[in-house]
Amino acid sequence: MEKSLVFGIKNYEQDDIKNILEKVLSIKFNEHSSEEQDYLFAGDDNAENFVIHHNYNDEYWDYPNHKECKIILIINVTSRYEYLQKLLTEKIPELVLLEVFEE
Repeated sequence: MEKSLVFGIKNYEQDDIKNILEKVLSIKFNEHSSEEQDYLFAGDDNAENFVIHHNYNDEYWDYPNHKECKIILIINVTSRYEYLQKLLTEKIPELVLLEVFEE
């Protein structure tokens, strides 16, 4: 089974999270833009991937009930969800699980 996880992160900047994840997971993030906002992306469009972006974007909050979380981390389509959740919670103590989607 595969799941997608959405985390909120308190008290970190986007570049801090990028650097931690690149080191811990041996991945490389690239900058991307959409009409809504700029974000960082790593992985495969059609498989497990990681997205980092700000919770607030000029006009709206993606997660208004979690305004204390400046950064959002999305892990899409992973079968390693339990492993990744445990690993990242250990490395980033301010990580808060916001949503889980079954794929």
